[in-house]
Amino acid sequence: MLSIDEVARHLLSGIKERFGLPPGAPAYILWGVSPKELQEAILRFLEEDHLSPEQKRFVKRLLPKVEAKEMNLVVLVRGSEERQERNPEEPGT
Repeated sequence: MLSIDEVARHLLSGIKERFGLPPGAPAYILWGVSPKELQEAILRFLEEDHLSPEQKRFVKRLLPKVEAKEMNLVVLVRGSEERQERNPEEPGT
């Protein structure tokens, strides 16, 4: 049986590999049992001091999508500057 941490590490590793990101690229998994709990996790994440104003704006735009799409898991990975300049609505960004 795998722990949640093991599953998270495996998920992040696969995502980084899929998008050609280095293993040490900053990454976060936010989740909740329900969309409401995920929104609460996102709001707590937005209080983190290490996030830039741009990153906070990007993450804040996820809040209405979580409820509309009934999401309960979000994976955030910071890639290269080139990836950050792409449209955040495009798949894979």
